Amino acid sequence: MAFPKTGLTGLKLRKENPITKESLSGAAKRFMQHIPLGPVSGNFTDSTTYPGAGGITKPGRLVRACIAFNLAPAGGTNTIALRRGPSAGATILAGASQSVTALAAGTFVELALSANPNDLIFDGTVPINAALVTGTQGTPGNNAELILEFELDDFVAA
Repeated sequence: MAFPKTGLTGLKLRKENPITKESLSGAAKRFMQHIPLGPVSGNFTDSTTYPGAGGITKPGRLVRACIAFNLAPAGGTNTIALRRGPSAGATILAGASQSVTALAAGTFVELALSANPNDLIFDGTVPINAALVTGTQGTPGNNAELILEFELDDFVAA
C-alpha cells in the first residue's frame, strides 16, 4: 500500500525514502508551545503575578515569542517577563520585561527577543519561566496565552 504524497518533499513515503532532516523544510523542524497565563476563568486581579513555565526537551533555540489576550488589560503597568531557568535567570526578552497594556483584544503581539543569541539557545534541560504582572488596571484583562516557537537542532524520524 502506498502512502499519499506529502507536503514535505512531494515524495511518497516508503522504506526507500524515509523522512530525514535533510528532506524537511525549516518550518517542519519547528515546535510551538502554548502556555496559559492568568486565572482559568474570570478577569486578572490587580497587582498580581501570574506565573507559567515551558521549554523543550531537545536542543534548539527560541525563534519567536508572542502573547495573546482575549481582552488585554488597559490602564496601569502590565508586563510580561521571560527568563531562562529560575526567576533570577537570564532574561530572554530584549529588556527585563515588556509592556502588555492596552493591546488589541483577540490579537497577538510578538515580543522582542534578546539580541544575545546565547540567551535563546536551549539544551533540552533548562525551562523557560514566564511572569505576567498586572498593575492597577482600568479595564481588567483576561485569558492570556504565551506562544513560544522553537527551532529544533535535529529531527530524528522514528
